[in-house]
Amino acid sequence: MKSLTELIVNHNHLSAIDSLTALPNLRVLNVASNDISILPPGITNLVMLKDFDCNGNTIKDLTNFIPCSSFTALQQLNLSGNELQTLPTEIGTLATLEKFLVHENELKSLPTEIGLLSNLMEVCLDENQLQELPAEMGNMAKLEVLNVNQNDLFDLPNAIYRLPLRMFGIDDNPLDDIPLDIVEGGSQQVFDFLGQRANGQA
Repeated sequence: MKSLTELIVNHNHLSAIDSLTALPNLRVLNVASNDISILPPGITNLVMLKDFDCNGNTIKDLTNFIPCSSFTALQQLNLSGNELQTLPTEIGTLATLEKFLVHENELKSLPTEIGLLSNLMEVCLDENQLQELPAEMGNMAKLEVLNVNQNDLFDLPNAIYRLPLRMFGIDDNPLDDIPLDIVEGGSQQVFDFLGQRANGQA
């Protein structure tokens, strides 16, 4: 069993996955849609993980996911559909992360260190309670997909304009600090407005 590289145990009513931390060669781990409320101590032993999916559980914090820097190969992380209220600052040490799904949680803010995820290409933050995004997100030079639909955002940082986005989801946010006609024009107009505002033209 220790040589196992892929394990998919979603939809199994699991409440604990402690035994899985003894599988050091795992590269793919899917524990989605179970009854897991906490990640086990020792989860950081899975240093070979490339794809970790634990969406649809009741995880409230990522205490045992620290140090995140242990996951030197992690490319995809799906934490969606849990009960997370915060992300640890150490999230910024996931240097190889390319896809980060954390929609349908209870996040009210993001650590500025999220901007250190220089290889991130997609992040989904839909259906949280975010009121602002850190300007440091503008440093994610490879980010192509940014979805922040259905949050409580009243503004967006101008630095977003620096991102090479091909998908930018901002629906169902108040965006009170951006002119209403711009917001009603859609995400491309908002994106352009951020660039103009950054250059003092708006």
